[in-house]
Amino acid sequence: MTAEHAEDRPYVVGGQRMYAIGMMSGAPPRVGDEHLVGEMGGLWAHPFKALSSWRIDVRERGRRAPVLAAVSFDSAFWRSTRVREGADLRLTETEWIDEDEAIFFLEATVFNLSDRPRKLALRMDVTPDLQPCWMGGTLRGACLQTRRANEISARSSAQAEICVVALGAQPLASEHTLAPGASRTLRLVVVAMHSGGVRAARVRARMALRTWDARCRRKQRAYRAALAPLRRSRSADIDAALACALLNIKLLETRNAAGHYAMAGLPEYPNLFGCDLAYSVPGLCAAGRVDLAQASLRALAEVAGRQCGRVPHEVVPDGGVFNPGNTQETPQFVSAVHHVWTRLRTAQHRAQWLREMLPVCRVGMLNYVRGGFLWSSSKYPFYPHGNAMVEREGMLPLKLDSACYTWRALKDMLAMGAAARGGLDASDVTALQTWRVNIEAGFERDWWVERKGLYADSLGWDGTQQLAGHWTQAAPLETGLARPAHARRVLATIERDWLTADGLPHTQGMEASVWTLPTGVLALAAARMGRKTLARRLLMNIASTLRNGQLGLFEELIPHGLCFVQLWSAAQFVEIAEAIGLHHA
Repeated sequence: MTAEHAEDRPYVVGGQRMYAIGMMSGAPPRVGDEHLVGEMGGLWAHPFKALSSWRIDVRERGRRAPVLAAVSFDSAFWRSTRVREGADLRLTETEWIDEDEAIFFLEATVFNLSDRPRKLALRMDVTPDLQPCWMGGTLRGACLQTRRANEISARSSAQAEICVVALGAQPLASEHTLAPGASRTLRLVVVAMHSGGVRAARVRARMALRTWDARCRRKQRAYRAALAPLRRSRSADIDAALACALLNIKLLETRNAAGHYAMAGLPEYPNLFGCDLAYSVPGLCAAGRVDLAQASLRALAEVAGRQCGRVPHEVVPDGGVFNPGNTQETPQFVSAVHHVWTRLRTAQHRAQWLREMLPVCRVGMLNYVRGGFLWSSSKYPFYPHGNAMVEREGMLPLKLDSACYTWRALKDMLAMGAAARGGLDASDVTALQTWRVNIEAGFERDWWVERKGLYADSLGWDGTQQLAGHWTQAAPLETGLARPAHARRVLATIERDWLTADGLPHTQGMEASVWTLPTGVLALAAARMGRKTLARRLLMNIASTLRNGQLGLFEELIPHGLCFVQLWSAAQFVEIAEAIGLHHA
């Protein structure tokens, strides 16, 4: 995908061990509004930042430096290419990152477009950083740099093993005389390491320069393989968006101290998230990435095993738990595990998956949720209390989405337990069945607000209903818990009074931002209810972020905003397309 005029907006290239966020114009990447403000861009090899910026300077001997303005920017997902021109010179800069190692590749070619020889001074430069990730446990020390003719290295004063080495295939500063029409190509690799120190990084950088072309071919093959599940539909727009979604998912795959998982979004959330992955797992599976769904759920399960079954909300890339988990995330995890189970193709793989994951689900639901978030002395001893998807002050303790996702998790647990020999004992089954029946029996009575034709967003312990107009109104429809007649009334009200041209706003009258997630949940609800035309309209709302934001990337808000590549946006697009028959894994 190509932008004819490279604007001052961000882009990303990445591999599983490293990613780079730069600016299409070539300016230093001052990115990040919420966490490390202005510092979320640059070259990251989590849990630390390797470079804050990189640049190529072109100067002509005896003359003022030519002004090279960015004229185009091209993204092929696995690599990016910027073209800058000025004073009868053209500079192309191509960047990509090794798929399996933390190695950044930069190739720059200068062309003499004039009819006379040009004496040029070329310089490749980088700015090492070595700051830890947001909320990381590593101390930030001084960045101790050493510069040589063809190398810039840096190590952290707080932990000498953390280092970065930028190594050129030629001196980083060099002079060349280019004949008319001639060109000169420079190459640079940047290696980041968490252990081994500068000497080991230098050895790896030399090997990367020698194996540049082979690694480049391997990178291209990995991204071509990501497109293998793509099946042509009757719509070129849908097909193009599906291809972008599959490549977005590939771009967000990472391996770091938190595990092997799909990052929630960039630049703000390279982290492991419970709810984000739960919403994304069906789409990952539909995209042919059951393996990534399994790896991500295993990473969550590893943390849950240390938290009495509580599935975390957010784990930062050094493995630290920032938020131990909202109430609905453990039930959502159970349903995500169930979804993967239904996607596995052999009985052997399904049985192995249940042996591995059902114990975590059991402890999470029967010990953590039931033991810690059901109050037997309350009027509602079967609805868990606490924060859920809508993290807003002023809500009552029992949340609509928690009730819905808990009910679905109970159904899914019983299905998996019936298939797994010895996975659940008789008392477990009785407890789960009783819990599910109690929710079903009381849901409409407790949550339905007849005069509004909608469900309450939250309940008080005394039965007080609060309806603030949050997007979670779609949860009973998406999960199938809503009574069919009530589901139709809710959908009609949302369609008539709530939807905008962009999709479903977060909260009526309070927060007008349109997020891809609520829009996607509503689309899945519409598909489930046979409203495929509405589902397709909402699907295209999500796809609109591709043309309103960064090149080929699904954003977090519609038409654009917050993270410029968001996992649940891409994954839900694939899931919805599958639900309405436009894609088949």
